[in-house]
Amino acid sequence: MKIVRALVPFLVLLVAVPALVLAQEPATAAGEDAGTGGFTRWTQRQVWDRPVLGFTRGPVALLLLTPEEIVTYEELATERERRLFIERFWFDAARNCPEGSNPVRDEFWNRVEDALRAYEGEGIPGWAVVRGKFHVLLGPPDRVVKARVKREEIEEPAEVWVYPEGTAGGIRTLAFFRDGYRWVFAGKDVPVPAGEGELLDLAPRDPVPLLASLARAFREKGCELTPEQRAELAKVAWRKFLWQACEKVLAGEQPERGAGWRARIYYFPAAGEGTFAMVTFFMDERPPEGTRLVALMRPEDGAPDEARALGTDEFPFEVRKVGNTWIAQAARTLPPGRYALAGGWTDAEGNSHLGFAGEQIVARMGGDTFRLSSVVLAAKVDRVKEGEPFGPFRVSGMEVVPRPDDVLHRGEELAIFYEVLGAGKKDDGSLDLAVAYEIHYRHPKRGWVKAGRQAAKKSQPVQAWFLKIADVYPLTDYKIVVTVKDNVGGGTVTKEVPFRVAKQ
Repeated sequence: MKIVRALVPFLVLLVAVPALVLAQEPATAAGEDAGTGGFTRWTQRQVWDRPVLGFTRGPVALLLLTPEEIVTYEELATERERRLFIERFWFDAARNCPEGSNPVRDEFWNRVEDALRAYEGEGIPGWAVVRGKFHVLLGPPDRVVKARVKREEIEEPAEVWVYPEGTAGGIRTLAFFRDGYRWVFAGKDVPVPAGEGELLDLAPRDPVPLLASLARAFREKGCELTPEQRAELAKVAWRKFLWQACEKVLAGEQPERGAGWRARIYYFPAAGEGTFAMVTFFMDERPPEGTRLVALMRPEDGAPDEARALGTDEFPFEVRKVGNTWIAQAARTLPPGRYALAGGWTDAEGNSHLGFAGEQIVARMGGDTFRLSSVVLAAKVDRVKEGEPFGPFRVSGMEVVPRPDDVLHRGEELAIFYEVLGAGKKDDGSLDLAVAYEIHYRHPKRGWVKAGRQAAKKSQPVQAWFLKIADVYPLTDYKIVVTVKDNVGGGTVTKEVPFRVAKQ
């Protein structure tokens, strides 16, 4: 009978966890080593930490993911979606780690590898047995005191793991004993045996609540940093702050933010498949002195390393004042697509504040189609010095400062700026464009009425046009209809620019 009792747990384990046994096979039937003609053993990270359906049968799913997250992952249809899920999960776990590193992820997989070797012999991978789970989530103990328990007149081996002060969950000791074929959890904070081989009075305890608590703590612990690392991290902590704001935007939520910020992106052609995007914030007040303006553009289906930062040394914001409005702009080339945009400011201590969060579409500005770039209703359009680089308020050799609104007053000058894309060229490489501007105003009874037409004299990709708002202009809504005809390649493109003339 003793032999039968000892075999029962073994048979139960073989029935209960076939998925784990089967899923483990790639770790021993590894990838081929072309250099030796033989085979090398895959690490557990190579087997499980990748965008395959088996991810939800591996260590991360067993030890860290919630049931809801497992269901979400299993409903993902493509490898790219699964890869993004995994990368975002580990990015969130490394919440206060230096940029470009993820020691939380590294530590998890190192512990999984150690547990695989240390706790083999129960018919399933070492990280899936109870001692292995605690090893992965809590780390190895300082020391292990061997002891004994008596179970139905049979003495079985027991262990008390001793941890130092400050261990997650305030745990000082964990106790385990072997019950037939498998080891079981016997509780925490068990007194340390006086000596090796002491007979202890232990009983099985449910490990699930404690493991769940340790899993939450592991996901939230991030990195332990030195004072120097904390100071360095403060400089870039805004990236994760803005990433989390973008996360809410893409989830259909509105993160809490300050008032008085509006955003707009102006699109111009760039080399390759990218778009030169001029990200512009309009602010009622300038951020406090000594702070840095920052922004993050997160692709709808992008991993953390695909997010684009603005406000860095490479892509800084410039600030101008137009009337009572502060205008901040940064510029860089972006792949077209749907983005969540979050912007704000950060101080030297790493405290971040959100000024804007919302969705933006970055349009493709390829030169294979006859079209216009963004048409900017500008407060200023002027030439810049030769050799000035692209950047905030500068595009195609021009300084372009957008208006904070579309309201003009009599005596002011209206300016618009845009570029022509994809027009045909003559044999000498020049363009032959016919450009015309029609002014329409809204009549209280007759609706839209054409007030005049002016033809441009220049045929070039970069176009700027100016209009003096005369005293005779009625106080009402207006629109400029921009029409560009390609006399070489054929085709016509039209855009409308709305504005309003109001009393001073």
